Amino acid sequence: MRFTPSSTRAFTMVELIVSIGVLVVIIMVTAQVFQDASALTRMGQASADVLQESVAIERQIRADLSRLSPDGVLAIHSVEVPNNYNRSRWNSTAPRPGLINPSLPPEAPIRCDQLVFFVEGFQRSLAYGSNLGYAVLPGMAPKTLGQAGMIRYGHAMQFPDLGPYEARPGMLDPGQPQFTAEDIDLSSLRDNDGLLTSLTPFHQPNVNSTYGGALPTVWTTYTLGNTGGSTNLYNQVAGQGTGGAQPEARRWILTRTAVALGDDDAQAPNARQKRVYQNETLSQETLLPFDPRLGVSNPDTGSGSQWGFSSKAPVIDYGRVDVSAMSLADLRKVLLLSGSSGGSARRPWIAGVDDPDGSHSVYDGGFLPGSGDQQSIIKSLVAPTRAEREPPGNTRWDQALTNNIIGSAVSNLIVEWTWDENVGEALGLRWPRLVDADVRWHGFRVDGTNVPGSLDALLDPPSGVTDTAADGVDPSVDQLWFGLPSSTDGNGIADQWDRRVVSFGQFAVAAPRRDPINPLYAGDEFETDAPATASPSLVWVDPSDDDPTDADNFNAIDVIQTEGAMGNVPRVREYWALFGPNGNAPLLDLDVDDNGLPDPDPSFTPWPTALRFTMTIHDTGMNLEAGRTVQFVVPLPERNGARK
Repeated sequence: MRFTPSSTRAFTMVELIVSIGVLVVIIMVTAQVFQDASALTRMGQASADVLQESVAIERQIRADLSRLSPDGVLAIHSVEVPNNYNRSRWNSTAPRPGLINPSLPPEAPIRCDQLVFFVEGFQRSLAYGSNLGYAVLPGMAPKTLGQAGMIRYGHAMQFPDLGPYEARPGMLDPGQPQFTAEDIDLSSLRDNDGLLTSLTPFHQPNVNSTYGGALPTVWTTYTLGNTGGSTNLYNQVAGQGTGGAQPEARRWILTRTAVALGDDDAQAPNARQKRVYQNETLSQETLLPFDPRLGVSNPDTGSGSQWGFSSKAPVIDYGRVDVSAMSLADLRKVLLLSGSSGGSARRPWIAGVDDPDGSHSVYDGGFLPGSGDQQSIIKSLVAPTRAEREPPGNTRWDQALTNNIIGSAVSNLIVEWTWDENVGEALGLRWPRLVDADVRWHGFRVDGTNVPGSLDALLDPPSGVTDTAADGVDPSVDQLWFGLPSSTDGNGIADQWDRRVVSFGQFAVAAPRRDPINPLYAGDEFETDAPATASPSLVWVDPSDDDPTDADNFNAIDVIQTEGAMGNVPRVREYWALFGPNGNAPLLDLDVDDNGLPDPDPSFTPWPTALRFTMTIHDTGMNLEAGRTVQFVVPLPERNGARK
């Protein structure tokens, strides 16, 4: 039998290779199309998520500021460092730190501002628990309502490696298991004025600066002992410490810390009822890291109780407690009065400034941190709160660490303020030396008809920096915003200058003057020769200073503090704007210079007309590498004495 070969021809090797190559190209093109489409989808979803979060943040801020209490205080703390701050201060003992925000150039400014104020109306505690009594369910805490509240906005400190709240045998009572939580030892990190100068969102332990280094910890007990009469609430023992390295800026958490003010009795501020509100809801005795009402033992004799500043476990700053056994009346008492068992006096706004005759000097038994004036006390209320994306444990105390989160990834927060024309004006003031004479006290007033070159130079960027805003400044037309100045020693970016922000002290020096007006005639203004842009109390000048135009003198409202650069190492800049309880009394009943006129009161701090918020929000998946920057302005409620 014979077989005839088939006429069907097979593919050659070359044809197979070409076909496979074409197929691979088609697959790659298709995959790229799908990849691009997926990326666009992810970016679209990320943009929607960022927009939704920004709307929620703005709505919450507006709601809080609409309840702003005129009986409280308002403080703005701004911090700016260059993006390469940690890298430039690396001490070579650990892996080299990266940029604070990897999506920005090394010289870009990084901002992490903080805002503190008080609100009126009931403030609800977010504590987990039930309505059953604390004595019935130890370890649980019922929710409660405060008569007012303190609100803080700022970036959180994240310590996910710290131990959760759990049983730790022998910590406080040998042989007995104790439930404790590991917290940062904030008390040891505060300076003499009560400020947390060593704790920032860009903290790295391997950096040579006051903002670096390992952090000490403590084990804190949050429940009363099981035996009757035991009062080991908030007792602490030393912890093991932590490096505490913070994540890069695109993963910073923005927090809104709402503290209910839950004082409802006349007990002493350090009484047990103040710590366990109504013997049920756990609270911190005081909002202040150092409170003169608590009393301290005489450090010389070791005995006796006198007025002085004493600290308590800062469980609110730990992020685990949100009730304070302190009222707004208590806060005002601390701010406005200084005294001891031997007498009392008015607490000055600036120590050594508004107490020239000695009757207004700080008097707290000699035991006080720092200067002990109103400014220092208000500053001590500003502190970052701990927050975690994931609670370290299942207990109420660990779950509470997620309560304060309002922004899941916010790399930048800028808070600035402004005044409308005539803010701080007071009408119909009477003073004993001006018999039957009404004094018209003018506040913030600007004459835009003669803008000096110094003001234009202050608000315009330096040569070589792009300025997208219109040239020229007219204070009578342009809205003036005050805060941390835009300058970054020439290393900034154009967006910083487009904001055109200066401190009020800088503006007061450079702004145009008005002609002085005789204050002795009824109905006339009470003002001095310089500066004529605002009441003298708003821009206080040290009488012992030979140069009254020195910007360091104008610190009744705001002040800039700078950590000097070292060689090629960039610096950190800080800014404080403080507004206290006195917004409508510009004059002291003093005439130290004996000129027949009352002296201005540096504690006269009319509150801002509006606040401007700028923040950069990211999606958690980092699909938007640079994030989205949003900005909005929030008008503040009109306050008595601020505008009339």
